[in-house]
Amino acid sequence: MISFITIMLAAALQAPAPAGDTAGEETAVLAAVEQMFDAMRRRDAESYTALLVPEGMAIRVRVDGPETNTVRFRSNAEDIELFKQGTDRWDERIWNPTVHVHGPIAVVWTPYDFHINGKFSHCGFDLFELLKVDGKWRLSNASWTVQTVDCPPSPLGPLPPLK
Repeated sequence: MISFITIMLAAALQAPAPAGDTAGEETAVLAAVEQMFDAMRRRDAESYTALLVPEGMAIRVRVDGPETNTVRFRSNAEDIELFKQGTDRWDERIWNPTVHVHGPIAVVWTPYDFHINGKFSHCGFDLFELLKVDGKWRLSNASWTVQTVDCPPSPLGPLPPLK
């Protein structure tokens, strides 16, 4: 009897948790990230602001070599103000994202490339944290690496010409 209970308990502990609508939430999380990129491309400060939690953080880490790793912190509120002042077109593209969702929190880990006014600038990895606020996914925190050398070619190919 004890071995039967032990086997059943072990099976229960290894069973996956109920999935719920995880796939739908993962799609919604990625849609929020893409909406932010679209707002960046259009220099749409209102849409960009609506997608960020002002109390969150933006953390940039340069990784061009062992002696050049530098970290820059700013609040999302500061990031929003800097965004409003800029005029350059930013194109950020991601591929092969890993998305995890648990209730009202989510994370996205993904490689990316970044272009300014149609010219390649850098590559790296993004880490986005999102919160579901009033039924909508918003970006609370973002960390990313900035690599300007030895960037692998993007599987997305070249950036389409600017319109």
